[in-house]
Amino acid sequence: MNHSSSNYKSWRVVNAVRGEELPRYVVGRPVEPEEIPVIRTPSRGIVEITRGCGRGCRFCNPTLLYFRTIPMDKILREVKVNVVGGERWISLHSEDFLRYGGKGLDTNPEALTKLLNTIVKLPGVEGVSVDFVTASTVVANPNLRRLQISWVFHRGNSQ
Repeated sequence: MNHSSSNYKSWRVVNAVRGEELPRYVVGRPVEPEEIPVIRTPSRGIVEITRGCGRGCRFCNPTLLYFRTIPMDKILREVKVNVVGGERWISLHSEDFLRYGGKGLDTNPEALTKLLNTIVKLPGVEGVSVDFVTASTVVANPNLRRLQISWVFHRGNSQ
């Protein structure tokens, strides 16, 4: 069986269901942002905005994964799934929030501002938080020091 084909996933599932032997390791290509499915049920307000890190630090697994930004339309759809499910506070998940919309280790302050401003204006969203930022990103990108986004985190639709 050709393990690099798109049928490989179904081959693994069929073999697993039959109780057949499976390979000890399966290596595949990273999933492109466009291929990442949108959640179907609320995720306690957690919405993934990037995947991977790409810094290559040997002590940390996520840094070995190449960095990619989730498209804003998918992020907004996941926010809406959470709001419909009763979540009012959205937590943006990333290995480094400040790199959203950037390329490599470069940042994109305009993309950050647009993302936050768009999310807080969605009906039902009362606030936004982020789960992780790195000081090294700020040090490497002095333009972030001028970024005025702190007001957005607790603004929500109530103001």
